[in-house]
Amino acid sequence: MLKKNGLKDTEVSVDHVYQVDLDGDGGDEVLIFANHYANRLRGDGVLDGDYSLLLLRQLKGNQVQTVPLYERYITEDSQYARAGYIEIVGLLDLNGDGDMEILARELFYKAYRYHIYDPDKDTSGSVLQLYCGE
Repeated sequence: MLKKNGLKDTEVSVDHVYQVDLDGDGGDEVLIFANHYANRLRGDGVLDGDYSLLLLRQLKGNQVQTVPLYERYITEDSQYARAGYIEIVGLLDLNGDGDMEILARELFYKAYRYHIYDPDKDTSGSVLQLYCGE
């Protein structure tokens, strides 16, 4: 994914991998979140090669499918842009349908944005967001 999005020589850094049955069908899905920010979250801007990813890998038929739930690729230095570090906060059945939704938090220099992802939806984006901060 990194090379495909213009980051050819950046360090691969996986923060955490979860293997869990999100939909109760007996087969596990895999959630991966990965972040790389050379300046961390200090507010010094972002650098070429920084990224933040949240990926869902699941079996569809006989094929393993990778769905990018959250992607941010930095391809040039910017002192004005801020790092957006993504992490999974919880796996919960938030709408009572028996399937788990993914609660993720995006951390910025002085703010948070919470995302809710529903793997049953035919979209890779979040179905709900809440922003807290300056």
